[in-house]
Amino acid sequence: MHARVVSCDEFSEGMSHTALAIHRDFVNNVRLFISWKEDEVAVQVVDWQVVIKSDAASNYNEAKRMSSQFELDLCYCHRLSTCISYVLRKQTRVVGGVKQPTAYFFYEKSELVFDTIDDAKVLVTYMKKTLLNKKLNNKMKQDVAMRFDGLLIML
Repeated sequence: MHARVVSCDEFSEGMSHTALAIHRDFVNNVRLFISWKEDEVAVQVVDWQVVIKSDAASNYNEAKRMSSQFELDLCYCHRLSTCISYVLRKQTRVVGGVKQPTAYFFYEKSELVFDTIDDAKVLVTYMKKTLLNKKLNNKMKQDVAMRFDGLLIML
């Protein structure tokens, strides 16, 4: 199996980044490689497989038709990261239309784990603000929600 990048394009300012817009542009670009006209004769590639890697973001739900045209391969690192974030990061809930303070969804199931996470965040923040972090051989890292293993690195 060979993998090739067939198209790369930047998003112009103001262009929608929804899955449907991305799908439309993707199909237009891939179509050039799947079928074309040669001497007024339509040529269709047989044995062609297009696999789309996706991060399984929430806007993926809007583009289910993408998976009916191409094989969709959802990234398991992103899925795992989503699970970790849901369980081990504070979330905001809306109850009766009122936004609640951020809290762990499963705090009562393992108070010690969540208290340790909070204490580690406080410690890392203190070490960085007081510049004590610079005196360490191994620098302390803050948890960054966008980093897949940010919480693990911090702990």
